[in-house]
Amino acid sequence: MQIDVSFALWKALTALLRDEHDSYDAVIERLLESSPDDLPKTEVGAERTEPEDTSSAGAYFKEVFLPNGTELRATYKGKTHFAEIRDSEWIDRESGRTRTSPSQAAYSITGKNVNGWLFWIVKRPNDEGWRSLNALRIRP
Repeated sequence: MQIDVSFALWKALTALLRDEHDSYDAVIERLLESSPDDLPKTEVGAERTEPEDTSSAGAYFKEVFLPNGTELRATYKGKTHFAEIRDSEWIDRESGRTRTSPSQAAYSITGKNVNGWLFWIVKRPNDEGWRSLNALRIRP
């Protein structure tokens, strides 16, 4: 079965994915089981890229701010790779090298041109769970 949804709704559902193993079915089930008070406070298409404390240190990639302490992970060929934002830079935990973009970080793992925004999942210090890095780029 296929259900057609607007692009804005698809983006909002994608932003609610908890990690790479989560599914749209699970997101919708959680939403249907929630009371209105339990629902996320973001609106469909609402911007979610600004940090809560704009004076905190971190790094910008395109229009997305990732505060220091942000964790990133990606699984490729069965191996999970980790990175973090530290001292306002993207640091590969395995090599300790600085990366200049999500795609460069993905390339360093795969050896191929990869869309790093789709490759990585992220957990910022105040986030409850993991989400797609690309979901942070969503704009109204």
